[in-house]
Amino acid sequence: MGAPESNFNIERLETAEHLKHALRILENVFDSFDAETVAQKYRWLNEINPAAESLTYLLKDMDKDIYIGVFSICRRQYQYNGHTHQSGAMIDFAVDKSYRTLGPAMQLLRQGVQAAQKELGFLYGTPNRKASPVFKRAGAKPLGEMNGLVRVLRTEKYIKEKSPGILHNPLSGLLNFCIAGFDYCASLSASFELKGHWGGDHDEKLDQLWAQSDYRNTCISTRNADTIKWRPCNGSVYQGLNLFLVTDKSQQEKPLGYILYWIKGDSIRILDFFTVSPTPTLIKNMWRIFLWGIRRYGKNNVYLAFFGSNDILSALNTVGFVKRESFQIVYFEGVEEIPDDPGQWFMTSFDGDT
Repeated sequence: MGAPESNFNIERLETAEHLKHALRILENVFDSFDAETVAQKYRWLNEINPAAESLTYLLKDMDKDIYIGVFSICRRQYQYNGHTHQSGAMIDFAVDKSYRTLGPAMQLLRQGVQAAQKELGFLYGTPNRKASPVFKRAGAKPLGEMNGLVRVLRTEKYIKEKSPGILHNPLSGLLNFCIAGFDYCASLSASFELKGHWGGDHDEKLDQLWAQSDYRNTCISTRNADTIKWRPCNGSVYQGLNLFLVTDKSQQEKPLGYILYWIKGDSIRILDFFTVSPTPTLIKNMWRIFLWGIRRYGKNNVYLAFFGSNDILSALNTVGFVKRESFQIVYFEGVEEIPDDPGQWFMTSFDGDT
């Protein structure tokens, strides 16, 4: 099972030299590594994060004097039962391929979690298939499934896969016409209640929206201007992030919800969505206006990840989202009590990796 545990040591990331080793490990482990993007992310984690400096731990082989593992915990503020706490999103758990036995990975995870548990309300994450056994043996508990949902906008890609030949063009054309017609009519109806705003600087309205939101019995991370505005402007993977805001139709234009999205290939990816209250009608109307307006980009689909109440999930299904995949969310208990009912949570991609 590898070298004895005593040959390894855990160190907190504190110096530029530590960061250099962390980036080297991540580059060796992850195929889709982009050095500048990840470096920007860690600068945000340690210098900008409004929830305070994040926790990153390095695993060192003392015999060979090399760092061989990294485990990061991004601090996040969350609200539950009227109080603000700190949680930790577990990200970038990686061990060098030549040390990929249970012993080193388990030591890195356990000691990192134990250190973080002393000050955070709870820790959560969505480990991949290779990391899941390590998290399970370290004591992680299942919280629920994050649903990966897709809403089709254009059908050419899907029809071509299922119906090759001369039927492809007329069939996809007919379905595109029907979907566009449905989205237009749904948006027109929703526009009697809400007004959509594409882009623009809405920090004041985002703060107002969060301050007036009503999620009293829900465990939800803080969603104000400070927690989200860094993403389009600090070199993160969400550098091309766009904001869609909905307000009421009064002269004051009271903010009622938003959708954060970026374009990736032939898809519109949703980072986050939020409404002033988890009212199905409000959620459906916001998405109806968005789905019509977003067609301007000519993309095939909209993708989002969501974990929370069945009422919200049902509202998303009503506007055309269907489940494509799911991810297991696990957690470690911390210093605060958290709900064990999935219906008392609200999580999107916003709550995961930065």
